[in-house]
Amino acid sequence: MSVGESILVTVFNREHEVLMNLFRWLNASDLSDSEIILVDDQSTYDYGWLEAYKSLMPIKVFKMDGYPAFRTENGANGPSKAFNRALQEASGEKVCILSSDMIVPARVLAKARQDYDPNSIWCPMTMDLETSNEYCGPHRVFPMPWMLYTSREKVIEAGGWDENFLFGSCWDDNDFVGRLALVANKITCDWGSVAWHQSHYQPAYEKKQAIVDSNKRNLTYLTTKWAGSIPFGPPDMMAFEMARGRDESTGNFCLTFKDFKNVKERVLSMTLSPFIKVNV
Repeated sequence: MSVGESILVTVFNREHEVLMNLFRWLNASDLSDSEIILVDDQSTYDYGWLEAYKSLMPIKVFKMDGYPAFRTENGANGPSKAFNRALQEASGEKVCILSSDMIVPARVLAKARQDYDPNSIWCPMTMDLETSNEYCGPHRVFPMPWMLYTSREKVIEAGGWDENFLFGSCWDDNDFVGRLALVANKITCDWGSVAWHQSHYQPAYEKKQAIVDSNKRNLTYLTTKWAGSIPFGPPDMMAFEMARGRDESTGNFCLTFKDFKNVKERVLSMTLSPFIKVNV
């Protein structure tokens, strides 16, 4: 049965209390026309308690088999392949891309639905619970996939997630949202809607040599792919023209984009994904 909205979540050994918080807050929203696609990316944690939530919420759980990737000592790797699987399983016209460490109040999800435009991307302000740091907001305009709301069509047009990033750490989000920006041309930022990041251990940012090297590999791949640029990176490495304005229909702050370097076809063709057709 098809639904109007697919909420895409991937998980690898997410702390139980963090994941429970995600679902507890989602359960406060109206999910009558939604499905939650949860892809378990080879977790060693026992999430048997999810069975109880299935009676409360429209959760579909998919488990990934093993595949080649760089992994930290605890077995963590990038989420590109798992997110692509979630997108393949999704049936909704609308998609909410959601990190498994987020808290999304019901009014925030309701506002995303209210402001939905199939041809643009919506993002809320994102704050960290422990530090009160602004991850994305008026002082740090950095619309990464802690929570993004758009059409499934646009995510597929952007090529989904690039699985080439699996052989290093980090930078996959910059690439993914950069391609989304080029196909949608607009990101609407609702600073009046606040979602919360739950602080937790993040092995991808450790200073161990293997992890430092894995970050460098992905950064090198990213800048090669983007012709020396970094999407949403420093001003001297601009990947595209990014103008600030006001969305006429919602009154929200928005970003509009122009591909002044003509990299769109290049970055799409270099993306390793089931949504990019390869001409043989």
